[in-house]
Amino acid sequence: MKEAFNFSQHYYKLDDAIFTTIRGSSAGNDYKIGQTVKIKVKRKMLGEAKIMQMERVRIKDIPLSTLKTDGEYPDRIINSHQDFIDLLNEFRRFNFISSVLQFVTIFKITWL
Repeated sequence: MKEAFNFSQHYYKLDDAIFTTIRGSSAGNDYKIGQTVKIKVKRKMLGEAKIMQMERVRIKDIPLSTLKTDGEYPDRIINSHQDFIDLLNEFRRFNFISSVLQFVTIFKITWL
């Protein structure tokens, strides 16, 4: 079981008491609801948080407002579902997301 979520940027959402992170469809297998995890940005520890909820959904079923909140950081604006897919694909070496019909896992997390 993984013990941390690592972020490549200080996303705006990390300043909120409760935030989401959207990961690949199989990421739910690596964590469990109620688990305490480390939150890191560029491998630097920010703090600990608790996973409150996990849901596997198709990208097309996620409201654009949620994708914007989840994926935006300075110099990165999400204007469409495709913009969000492009962001996710930047972190993938293979098995790229090609369609809004593909599944992802949404984690709802609260800082401790």
